[in-house]
Amino acid sequence: MGFFILGGLSITGQIWMQIFVTILLVYMLWKYRSDSLLVFLVMLFFSRVFIFMGKNVENLYKVLLLLMCLYTCWERKVWTRYTTKELLYVLVFIILSASFFYSTVFYSRDSWTIIFSQYARYLEIFLLWFLLKDAIFYRNEKDKILQFLYEVVILQIIISIFKLVIFRHQIEGLVGSFTIGGGAVGTSFPIIGFYIIYVYRRGQLQKMDWWLIVGLFLFGWTTGKRAVWIILPIIIMLFFSYVRGVRFNKYMILGLLAFPTMIYIGARWSPTL
Repeated sequence: MGFFILGGLSITGQIWMQIFVTILLVYMLWKYRSDSLLVFLVMLFFSRVFIFMGKNVENLYKVLLLLMCLYTCWERKVWTRYTTKELLYVLVFIILSASFFYSTVFYSRDSWTIIFSQYARYLEIFLLWFLLKDAIFYRNEKDKILQFLYEVVILQIIISIFKLVIFRHQIEGLVGSFTIGGGAVGTSFPIIGFYIIYVYRRGQLQKMDWWLIVGLFLFGWTTGKRAVWIILPIIIMLFFSYVRGVRFNKYMILGLLAFPTMIYIGARWSPTL
């Protein structure tokens, strides 16, 4: 089993990056240890720790992430709160899942570890909708989740600063705590990060938040993503021109949380996006 080392970069620097991000992972797991949903989200957002350890560990991590997601659904009993329309969604997903396993079992020679790691991405997205809905509508945890996501944004900016200090130039493949070897999240996260900051503050940004927005530009720069410097200013302008003053109800909070999360997961699993 070999580590995932990017060519052309200092191995020592990459090891220091791994140590630093792992320390932040342990800190976040300890801080939110009493909340299974937030522990799952911490593990989801710190995938680069496990990617660095090699393909076998990465595949096991994906399976573990799926088991954590299933456990969280069981612990919170999300299946007790559903609508008739959601039952139809579940039925469709079960049919698609059966099709997936049929095709992989009979037409693929991959190991079960790889098969489950591939399936995990779809099931996690599907279940995450119900987990977020349960947390926001039935447990009144929207403020806690927003606070958590706000902290994730801060940590990603800190990691990007640490990366810049270690390597002193742009590196597309090292993207915060998210991934190694894929730069798609480097474009999407600054946009999602602003989204989170704006919703967390209900559109009333403070001085600290503007410094974080500067940090998001730095995040994009350290990953070599020029599109961030074009797209993010446009999005900021649109938000403050057309969205300011809108009252946030539970349905809007759910959508605002779920939408960027799905974009992030899609970008994470699609490095060429």
